[in-house]
Amino acid sequence: MSRRVSRSIGETDPVNRSSPATPNAGVAEAAFAAALDVRLGGLNHYDGAAEVRAPVGDGRPVDAADITAAVTLSRHVTWALAGILAAAGLATRPWAQRRRRR
Repeated sequence: MSRRVSRSIGETDPVNRSSPATPNAGVAEAAFAAALDVRLGGLNHYDGAAEVRAPVGDGRPVDAADITAAVTLSRHVTWALAGILAAAGLATRPWAQRRRRR
């Protein structure tokens, strides 16, 4: 799956000015598309205006069931990040510098 994620992320090249800017986080969007094995993009509506966006990902078209899978993936990513940040915070805490009572 990591090749699929990196290939999808590569498709969202921020240097390529020919593709329109996305209001979403392109790298995260590409990673989620690859993880869910879906293809995003195509005809979208922003502020009432229709826009055709370049596809992101090489999976199948999305359907309504993918919303639940995306929410579940988002929760897992959030909890994993919270765990990593908590572990990093504990690992860098100055335990040795506790005040000694005299």
